[in-house]
Amino acid sequence: MRAKKDPVGCVGETVSEYLIRDHEEMDALLGDAKSALEERDLTRAQRAFAEFRGRMERHLRAEEEHLFPLLDRRSYGDPTTGLLDDHRSVQAELAWLGAALDRDDLTVFLGGYRRLVRLLATHNRKEEGMLCPMLDALLTDEERRELVGRLRGG
Repeated sequence: MRAKKDPVGCVGETVSEYLIRDHEEMDALLGDAKSALEERDLTRAQRAFAEFRGRMERHLRAEEEHLFPLLDRRSYGDPTTGLLDDHRSVQAELAWLGAALDRDDLTVFLGGYRRLVRLLATHNRKEEGMLCPMLDALLTDEERRELVGRLRGG
């Protein structure tokens, strides 16, 4: 993925680039947890899922604290309501998956995994197809750098 050059010659990421990369990395972590559980390696599955869950919770929190308020202030209507609903559904699935993993219940975990993957695919398409391009267009280069920094936790 190419980073966009900013006016002062530093390499900077657009909001779209940052979120797409973060989504892809989290997808890989969730896939690692599933693979480990299918291989009956509960310790590795728990470790991968804990890392995924921590990243996802930080990601959701960063969007809700930094991205969504900015978008709501800068755009017309209420573009983030559906995305917030998705976040609540993701959090419920995370709890469901964590409980299944604690019980070493592959069947329940796989059912929750499939639901979460579908939910995240739909949610990510909304963010990547609507929210991110809208923010990239609305923000100055300086605002974009600051927002990406806040999303990273910096």
